[in-house]
Amino acid sequence: MLPPLAGNSSDIEASRNAEEDLQQGVTAGTKSEGGFVHVARAGHVTNDGQRLEEKAQTGANGTEGTTRGFVPPHSSYTLSAVPHSTQNYGTEPSGVIGQHHPKEIIRIERDWSDGEICQFHANFPMELEGRISAVDFTTLIAEVNQHLLRAYSQKAAMAENILAILSWHTSLFWWTSRFEKELRKVEDILERANKELWNQRGLNLLSPRNVALQYLEIEYY
Repeated sequence: MLPPLAGNSSDIEASRNAEEDLQQGVTAGTKSEGGFVHVARAGHVTNDGQRLEEKAQTGANGTEGTTRGFVPPHSSYTLSAVPHSTQNYGTEPSGVIGQHHPKEIIRIERDWSDGEICQFHANFPMELEGRISAVDFTTLIAEVNQHLLRAYSQKAAMAENILAILSWHTSLFWWTSRFEKELRKVEDILERANKELWNQRGLNLLSPRNVALQYLEIEYY
């Protein structure tokens, strides 16, 4: 209990209202905004007896932080993400491929659902909208993934290992592995696609060999 205060009746009445609010732990309610839970508590009482609700805020003002519920992390970039307005996607092609720097670089991520076998996602990125159709994109990725799947042939790997042992590993100098053959075919496919269609649309496909097959890069001019 708060000690009795001396003064006029309005001050005493305001003090009693504040005391009752503190004893009852008045909570104005919870609100969920953007995945966070904010708790609004009763705070001050004005001279006319009206109760003001104040929210604890976090930030540079140094006030008390809010009570937050757990929010699982989310990737800032999804497979169906809409390009940001500050980027150059959706603009007309400009510059000369091979002479000027691209305006943007699009990365097609690897699909790890099949384990360590290199396969690229066939989801059409919205950054390519207006330049390449979804059919042309998925057809290219399917052809690339087919050759990459052959590159990881277990029978070919066993035969090459046996050949390397029998030849005292000299076969590494005069024999081209199955993996290297298929990777060269992938590079030929990308080069042909650039000449026939992609370069004409202001796009340039790069070899995944340059980034250790971690992703497929597309230069956006």
